[in-house]
Amino acid sequence: MKRLINNPNFNKWGIDHSHQADPFVVSLAKVKNLKVVSYENPRKEKNSIPAACQLLNVEHLSFIDFLREESFQTFIDN
Repeated sequence: MKRLINNPNFNKWGIDHSHQADPFVVSLAKVKNLKVVSYENPRKEKNSIPAACQLLNVEHLSFIDFLREESFQTFIDN
């Protein structure tokens, strides 16, 4: 977590209310070898969850990619 908080791109994490949980989510995923799922666009912001995942080599999935990976299907009766 120090690696994220001390990185200039993530220096407001833990202070700014909009990112309070983010360092904990990404750090826990790193420690437990989990994937992180979010709606954030990896190319949009330098201080996004996908960017933090990339920094720590944690796999990040969009919600749609998560559904595809889990072979999620809906069934609608006609």
